[in-house]
Amino acid sequence: MDAGLAACHRKHRGGRSRCLRDGLTLLITVAVAYVMYLSRWGRQVRAVVQNRIMAGAVGINTEKVDRYTYGLGCGIAGVAGSASP
Repeated sequence: MDAGLAACHRKHRGGRSRCLRDGLTLLITVAVAYVMYLSRWGRQVRAVVQNRIMAGAVGINTEKVDRYTYGLGCGIAGVAGSASP
């Protein structure tokens, strides 16, 4: 067993499943933050959120951004549902 996982297992009462769930949560949070702040699509999402009309005026397909953002939210909800006890 990995030393970090063993320490987490001893520290938390929920055991291994709780540690894995915490690790998965941290991984998804970091991945979404990376995508939202460092990718072109993340920049488009932030533009649509701030001003939909101007985002559309500069050539961003706002409906496509909406679909992808909805898909991302559904994916995160699915992972959260499968990881919960």
